[in-house]
Amino acid sequence: MNLTIDIGNTRAKICLFDGTACINTFDEGVSLTHTLEEIFKHHAIDACAVSCVGRERKHLEEMLKRQTDCVLFVDGNTPGPIENAYSGRNTLGADRWAAAVGATTLKPNTDLLIIDAGTCITYDLVSSDGRYLGGNISPGIEMRFQALHEHTARLPKLTSEGETPLWGTDTASAIRTGVMKGVQHEIEGFISEFTDIYPQLFIFLTGGTPFRFPERLKSRIFAQPNLVSIGLNVLLRYHHKG
Repeated sequence: MNLTIDIGNTRAKICLFDGTACINTFDEGVSLTHTLEEIFKHHAIDACAVSCVGRERKHLEEMLKRQTDCVLFVDGNTPGPIENAYSGRNTLGADRWAAAVGATTLKPNTDLLIIDAGTCITYDLVSSDGRYLGGNISPGIEMRFQALHEHTARLPKLTSEGETPLWGTDTASAIRTGVMKGVQHEIEGFISEFTDIYPQLFIFLTGGTPFRFPERLKSRIFAQPNLVSIGLNVLLRYHHKG
């Protein structure tokens, strides 16, 4: 049985895989010790793959190596079943690389756009011939609300909860509409531009932020919350095979 750990900026997702099938998931805060101890107590783990974004990994690595002989910390240089054409592999986030691998595994021989909406919103492209081409990074929704509050003198700190009319009629609705519809137009804009180049583009949506898309886009978008975890498991199996 394989274990995957996807540690983001604010949350962590742990998945158990029996072969290629995800049999259990755990969505946790970034403090994982108790959950991992319980998993190792009740399951025989053969190998573990980790995506760790900006976190101190020494303690986690020591803990995992006490439990299993094979621990793979994924980064942009980790070999995989698709070609990595990104020129800055040393700075490529493990989550972006794993998501690209996971998407290609689920939808091979297809031009793909992966949108991961979390602390940041990332856009990643994979061509139908199995080449990861790169992508873009922009601030996530929470980061945008926080920035408006912190970098101005009087704007309040808001969340996505509430009305988003076409235009705001007070400061709160103006901020909320500006952020939420701004993100929506950004996503739709990237989809439109990428589709001009790749007309058969298929879109995966992952991450913790839900979005409402217009009807014309819904048939092309597939939500897969475990996409990074699936990719981590594929990279782990590829590592074993190698």
